[in-house]
Amino acid sequence: MSFSQTEIRDIAVSTIVLAMAFGYGLIQELGPYAGLSIAFVVVGIGFLAHELMHRAAAHRFGAVAEYRAYPFGLLLALVLSVASGGGFVFAAPGAVYISHHKTGRWHRSMDERISVEESGVISLAGPLTNIALAVAFLALNALVPFSIFKIAAQVNAFLALFNLLPFHPLDGGKIFLWDRKVWAFAFIAAAIGWL
Repeated sequence: MSFSQTEIRDIAVSTIVLAMAFGYGLIQELGPYAGLSIAFVVVGIGFLAHELMHRAAAHRFGAVAEYRAYPFGLLLALVLSVASGGGFVFAAPGAVYISHHKTGRWHRSMDERISVEESGVISLAGPLTNIALAVAFLALNALVPFSIFKIAAQVNAFLALFNLLPFHPLDGGKIFLWDRKVWAFAFIAAAIGWL
């Protein structure tokens, strides 16, 4: 599960830009140092966990998943965050591209293609991770009320919800194509977490 230099760069840039977009509203509330620090920690955990789970699920099926940034989506995230005073973040910084062919040991190509179900499961891994993180942070917030836990829960629920929109190349498009009931369950869970 090695990362290419391009993927490392794209993940780093996307994490920074998303943290700035989510952090803009926090800066207004908590000041620049605290707002951006919290945003970097929260977005870093949620975004990286999301992407790593896609890779792990792809690896489980013998496929390869690689993240690619979407420069226009990154720019739009910043512009809309600033324009809305931090109230709205368009979180489509990029997409995970899943290889259509499985790879065997030592990355030798095999003739077998990944199925729609396998693609759906790989795509579901990221949003489910964000839903699980949102639930964990909500539980922590219930035990020890601390604003960072509440913020982390909201950001992770939002990342899950946005990624579950049923449009390609978002995760939701691939999940919806595979199993609409699974998609609906995940989407409702993310929506409840975001509220």
